[in-house]
Amino acid sequence: MLPLGFTIAEGSSVFDSQPIVAIATGLARKSRNRKTGAVVQVYVLLKDVLPSAALASHSDSSVCGNCRHRVSGLGTCYVDVVRGADVVWRSFKAGLYPPIVPDVGFEPGSCFRVTAYGDCAAMPYENWKPFLGFARKADCAVLGYTHNWRHCDTRFQGFCMASVETTNEQREAAAAGWRTFRIRMPNAALQAGEVQCPADTHADVFALCGVKPGTVTCDICRKCVGGTVGEHVSLYPHGVNFKKTALTSWLKRATS
Repeated sequence: MLPLGFTIAEGSSVFDSQPIVAIATGLARKSRNRKTGAVVQVYVLLKDVLPSAALASHSDSSVCGNCRHRVSGLGTCYVDVVRGADVVWRSFKAGLYPPIVPDVGFEPGSCFRVTAYGDCAAMPYENWKPFLGFARKADCAVLGYTHNWRHCDTRFQGFCMASVETTNEQREAAAAGWRTFRIRMPNAALQAGEVQCPADTHADVFALCGVKPGTVTCDICRKCVGGTVGEHVSLYPHGVNFKKTALTSWLKRATS
């Protein structure tokens, strides 16, 4: 039987050389996230600092880089660190996530979200290669996202979308060879080459892409698999209401 999760890799942060770890959870017990569906959630965490403590000290930059959604920035990150990343970190420290092995036995066709917290480009690309090999051998989908698209190893384009928030960023990233994942203001138009995320829980996905709300989740859609050819994806601000409001206000200023 599969364990609850695996330690995918350990290494030094690309951002500041602090020890970090990548952990996959939800192998034996599937995620119930209503947007993503039953994907395997991957976290990038500081190895020796509780994630909520890292937020408080702003040392979360080791895993999040200069992402504008951090508490030290806009404070609009949708992740519930206490109920998510903290639980994963404590389980890692308790030894519940063994190192990944060649005969890991991923369920064929599984879907991995890289990441549920942290930026995957905080970990050097070489550290991801064993996991990516095992996943592809089992015909698994890897949905990756990075805000560090301007500076990271371009090989991340093979499984990552560039996370962007403005049309200028979208065009810049696309020109650099990235497929993009853009947060846009509610009711704002899609860019050329963009499609609405059908798993968006805040947009009218029936009007925008012809699917009933809640019927298409990330593990079904699988558009966000990176690559340099294909549609770009966009969705509305998400998370708790006050963060959505703050992000929408920022987007309005940034695009005015």
